Amino acid sequence: MKLALALLLAALMASLMASPAYAQVEPAENGGPDILLKALITTGVIGGTAALATLLYFLRRAIGFDWHRPPEGDEGADGEH
Repeated sequence: MKLALALLLAALMASLMASPAYAQVEPAENGGPDILLKALITTGVIGGTAALATLLYFLRRAIGFDWHRPPEGDEGADGEH
């Protein structure tokens, strides 16, 4: 379920970035820097990074990888904590 949600989110982000409205940004008329273009690119990069991080997080949870999980069969019988 979580993996399907992450894949749906990634597909949504990809479709938004591929839309014609995203690609058709006119340059500034006065020849100066186009702040809108830079803002859209920055927002797209941040959104893409967030989607990728979410996808990788759910993938990690789906395969059961955890950095701080105790080893299998170790119940702490040897007195170590």
